[in-house]
Amino acid sequence: MALTVEDGTGVAGADSYVSAAAFQTWATDRGYSIPTTLADLEPLLRKGCDFIERKRFLGEIEFADQGLSFPRLITDEEGTAVSTGIPAKLKTAQMLLALESMNGPLTAAARANKYLATKIDQIYLKYADSYKGSGDISFPAIDDLLEEWEYYTSTIRTVRA
Repeated sequence: MALTVEDGTGVAGADSYVSAAAFQTWATDRGYSIPTTLADLEPLLRKGCDFIERKRFLGEIEFADQGLSFPRLITDEEGTAVSTGIPAKLKTAQMLLALESMNGPLTAAARANKYLATKIDQIYLKYADSYKGSGDISFPAIDDLLEEWEYYTSTIRTVRA
């Protein structure tokens, strides 16, 4: 099934921020090797978009029936709701995630225990399972690209002395 690309108008049923053609151009310009058929490219873009859609973002969706989290309305300093459109950094994040999905699933549960232990000659090395208790894999480059739109909550624990 062909990708339905969000173009900033609140496309119902959208499942990508980036078209396969745009992804091909971007990857080629940077020397990345990616599949050449739409049947192989589109699932990669969907996986990248799915990862982004698990995040919480500032503001509210702009159109009631839009399929994805963007475009969003964010209130500016004067109290006016301003549209974000589809940020270029969001598209870059999706394409980077599509590339990463070629290395394996983008979920911690699917990658857990994949590289837990190895043997070098007579020595066994065992690594801590950093995925336990984690809901997601961390991709710092993606976090950097999305940080200005992400909604963060912080919890402060107080203890009575």
